[in-house]
Amino acid sequence: MCSIRRRRMKITILEDSAVHRVRLETAIRKGMAELGVAARILATGKIMEFEASLGRDTSHHLYFLDLDIQGERNKGFEVAQLIRRYNPHAIIVFMTDVPEVSPLAFQYHVSALDFIDKDGADYDKRVKECLEYTARQLRIIDQKGGSSLL
Repeated sequence: MCSIRRRRMKITILEDSAVHRVRLETAIRKGMAELGVAARILATGKIMEFEASLGRDTSHHLYFLDLDIQGERNKGFEVAQLIRRYNPHAIIVFMTDVPEVSPLAFQYHVSALDFIDKDGADYDKRVKECLEYTARQLRIIDQKGGSSLL
C-alpha cells in the first residue's frame, strides 16, 4: 500500500488592523480544527515582514490579504501581484470592508479565490470554505504523488 504524505497547510495573513488580524486568525484556527487539518500560520500587519516571508518560503498555499493596507486603498492588489511573481499557483483571498472593489482584481490579473467582506454575516463560513478548497487541492496533489504547485 502506498503511503500518502500529508502536507501541512501554510497560510499567510497580511492585515494591518490588529482587531481584524486576530479575528481572521481565530476564524482560521477554528476552521482548521473543524476540518482536522494542520496549518502553519504567519499573521502580520507589516508589508516588509510579509515581503521577507516571500523570500524565505515561496511554498505558501493560502494568502489572506487586506485590500487597504496602511491607508493605501488597493495595496492588497499590488501585494498579490508580488505573490504571483514568487508563486503563480498560490491561492489568494482578499479581505475587504468595501466589497464592490472585487472587479478590480481583473485589472491587476491576480486570480483571487474569494473576496470576503470583513463585516459580512457569513464571515466565518466563507473563511472555512476557502480552507476547505485549499485542503482539497493539497489532497489532490498528495494523491498524485507530485510536488506541490502551491
